[in-house]
Amino acid sequence: MPTEAEWEFAARSSGRQSLYPWGGEVPHCQRAVVNELGPGCGQGKSAPVCSRDEGRSEYRVCDLIGNLSEWVQDPWHGNYQDAPVEGVVWSGGSPVERVVRGGSYKDPGAVVTATTRLPLLRRDRLPEVGFRVARDLPVVEMEAVPSEDETEAPAEPTRSNPSSDEVTN
Repeated sequence: MPTEAEWEFAARSSGRQSLYPWGGEVPHCQRAVVNELGPGCGQGKSAPVCSRDEGRSEYRVCDLIGNLSEWVQDPWHGNYQDAPVEGVVWSGGSPVERVVRGGSYKDPGAVVTATTRLPLLRRDRLPEVGFRVARDLPVVEMEAVPSEDETEAPAEPTRSNPSSDEVTN
């Protein structure tokens, strides 16, 4: 599962100040599975994963708002005071509550944002709460590419055979 900071970074499309993965428009059933015309956009349940293409983030991550609320790794803290800045799991906090993010199909779109967070008892199992599998991407070594200023003019061609006037007897 992602940490709370990683989840919010993705839900804000790389940490921008937008309230939703897609920008500033309030969630509706074309973007997210929310309680509009009834729970689950009138279906009364969650929808298949990634069923709202318009609701994806800049990186094409889907269902960050609506469908299912999502567990994250972090225990519940009432505010962000003294939170780590590296995106790691924030230890300490509540021993019995964990953070849930994103809102579900039961929540009205107008109240769910990329910053919506709630505490939930670790033992609770609800049909509107799920989890997202996340992993770190491998580190890729990049080859340094010289800038135009650093590139040198091509050297004069070298001869591999001496010319006839260079040959001595």
